[in-house]
Amino acid sequence: MPAQLSFISVSSSFARVTTLKKSDTDNSLIIRLVEMEGKTQNVELKLSARVMNLYETNLIEDKGIDMGQSGKILNLNIGKNPVETFH
Repeated sequence: MPAQLSFISVSSSFARVTTLKKSDTDNSLIIRLVEMEGKTQNVELKLSARVMNLYETNLIEDKGIDMGQSGKILNLNIGKNPVETFH
């Protein structure tokens, strides 16, 4: 599939989407990213569908911090080497 038709893309070659799944508690989407260069960085996440509200959460998907973002393009600050989870 051409990149312009991808469901999700990340602006950095050192950030990877490791999980894209339905939430365990509702019909929302869970996205997990990992930063692999060992540096905190800002990445742009492009989605094919509009996100209504973005929350940073944890691995057990507790309701997290409202990131104040919506739309098809999200700007995320990810830390060095951890798994970042968004709901």
